[in-house]
Amino acid sequence: MMRTLGHLVGRFKVRRLMKEAGLESKQPGSHAYKVARAERPDIPHLLAREFAAPQPNQVWCGDITYVVWAGGRWHYLAAVLDLHTRRVAA
Repeated sequence: MMRTLGHLVGRFKVRRLMKEAGLESKQPGSHAYKVARAERPDIPHLLAREFAAPQPNQVWCGDITYVVWAGGRWHYLAAVLDLHTRRVAA
């Protein structure tokens, strides 16, 4: 904000000015994702780890993940794979 107003200040000057004003910097804590410890018995496991499909468009699987995009922003990436062709279906 100081730069947008035309003031050139470094971090040490900002630190000193904040200390004089009685201000403290508070940084956000690190984020940790929850790790699944057990399988979900309420969701049926239809594939039973048999990932070979006899024909295209018979068995699909999907996944969702997060990726960091340009500018440091997080985005979702979802993909559906055809297990016969091993290609993205949707």
